[in-house]
Amino acid sequence: MVDAITHTVTPDYGVDAAECAGVSTSQGHASPDAVYAFTPSESGTYDVLVEPSKLPTLYDPLLYVATTCPPVAGTCLGASDEVPLPSTGGNELLTLTLTAGATVYVFVDGTYDKNGSAEGASGNYKLSITKRPLRRGASCGGARPASPRA
Repeated sequence: MVDAITHTVTPDYGVDAAECAGVSTSQGHASPDAVYAFTPSESGTYDVLVEPSKLPTLYDPLLYVATTCPPVAGTCLGASDEVPLPSTGGNELLTLTLTAGATVYVFVDGTYDKNGSAEGASGNYKLSITKRPLRRGASCGGARPASPRA
């Protein structure tokens, strides 16, 4: 988990609706953003979660993940902007299937500030990336059948 803040970074990136599933309009271009490189050690399903802090300011984050940095266009795996302001600044969650050894770039950007103004939003947040366990009945690849011992 990463505890971070976007107040101290610059607005270098953004995403357009045509570039990334999960956003319906162009967003993030005027908001400070942070980018994290993540290389999974195992293939599987991962949850990428951004939890904005409510203090000292209300912050509505924008989350998107791509296979290149930059550009996002053509390589975006998905985006989350679940709770547009004016609201309480909700969590953003993406669930992605990732491949071991293949680096992805996680963008934490902003959409709205505490007053509901579009763009320029920044704030404190926690970022976590968690691998989901195999679900019951899922394939385990090269697993060998168990044989009971007498």
